[in-house]
Amino acid sequence: MADPSDVNAETLQRMSSLGTYALAMQAAQFLEMKLAILCVWAESDFTPRQVKNVEKAFRRTVRSHEHLFQRASASELRNRLDGVLPEELAEELTELIGWRDRLAHRYLREQYALDPPIFGERMQHEMQAVSQRFQALGDKVDAETRRIAAEKGGEGGDVTDPGVNELTRRILFGSG
Repeated sequence: MADPSDVNAETLQRMSSLGTYALAMQAAQFLEMKLAILCVWAESDFTPRQVKNVEKAFRRTVRSHEHLFQRASASELRNRLDGVLPEELAEELTELIGWRDRLAHRYLREQYALDPPIFGERMQHEMQAVSQRFQALGDKVDAETRRIAAEKGGEGGDVTDPGVNELTRRILFGSG
């Protein structure tokens, strides 16, 4: 194993750039999860007013839509939300799905075709900006989910407190 004191500035810059790439991919995956949650609300006939234990009923609903969380592509999720999302949000989502696909399938290879330094400051700034866009869009998707949940009777109930996303995380990942 190399001595950590031997790490030069170029290596540190590459590590930092790849770290921002990882954060951008994380933001893309969180956006996909938020889209899946929105799909569950938009597609299900789940209405919190009609059940005694909202979390238990929502758990069944989420489990019945497991494909959305485990295997559906971002494009599939967007297509399932056709007609549900405001047009401006749908357009922004389409653009960022293009970015997500580029990051996943070719972005790192593209960096080798650019003038040196590859994985440098240029990449780091670009990934920070893309990550921020994914996060901002995720916030808009969250707002749309809350709107639909409220229409179905969830506002002020167990579903929106501690929050739709937190409830879904607990259901999917076992901390509840």
